[in-house]
Amino acid sequence: MSLHRLVYFSTNVIADGDAVAANLKQVLKSSIRNNVAAGITGGLLFNRNYYVQVLEGERPELLRIFTRISVDPRHRDVVFVERKPVNRRIFGAWSMGFAGRTDLFNQMLERFCPSGKFDPREMTADQLTAFVLEMVSHEKGFISTSISELVEI
Repeated sequence: MSLHRLVYFSTNVIADGDAVAANLKQVLKSSIRNNVAAGITGGLLFNRNYYVQVLEGERPELLRIFTRISVDPRHRDVVFVERKPVNRRIFGAWSMGFAGRTDLFNQMLERFCPSGKFDPREMTADQLTAFVLEMVSHEKGFISTSISELVEI
């Protein structure tokens, strides 16, 4: 089998701030648990409007997880951006790294989104992957490295 990378984005449907935080924490916990078991690594970016996720692993596991993600009621308009074979993991340090809307996010907007507005529909798979990797690599909020370690700083 070979290593693949899958990129997608979706629209958040949960409006209440407390519910968003609780659901996001649940998404991260279940992602870590499921990803560790399936040998999946990746990063998740969330900005209250959109989820952007990059997943890496064996093709059958990625497709199985993406199928489950696609029917999750916490989001809608799931857009499959790309799945391609890759030579190495770039999210290998994270069973699921997470980044949210922070000052860093706003700085990255200038670099990745010339319009100044984050809209994943206007970005390529490579741009989305680079944005998520940059955010996850520098995020100071939630970082996950294994099922047993979900750290809120």
